[in-house]
Amino acid sequence: MLAIALVLEIISGMVLALRYIPDAGQAYQITSKLLGEGGWSVALNFHYWTSYVIFGLVIIHMLRVFFSGGYRGPRTGLWQIGVGLAGTVFLLSTTGETLHWDERGFRGPLAHLGDL
Repeated sequence: MLAIALVLEIISGMVLALRYIPDAGQAYQITSKLLGEGGWSVALNFHYWTSYVIFGLVIIHMLRVFFSGGYRGPRTGLWQIGVGLAGTVFLLSTTGETLHWDERGFRGPLAHLGDL
């Protein structure tokens, strides 16, 4: 499931890159314009929510391996690589949150906790 979500995230990001202009001064206006258009709104929201699915799947996988003891013995090196990859996913999600260029983006990586 994680591999499928990663492929979908990359594809939706490439589709959005066709229309999105990476200008920090106009980021909010460009994003709000895309949200106002039907098809681009779907692509933007799909990309947004797929990132949360990836983050959740990584956390679930890490917890499963931890509680089952799969990190012991000869698999210690794999566990360390997995922790590094999970950290990379966390850092990527943090940079994605700061791209909002609104009050949510300025709150940083814990901004989604306010939505709960």
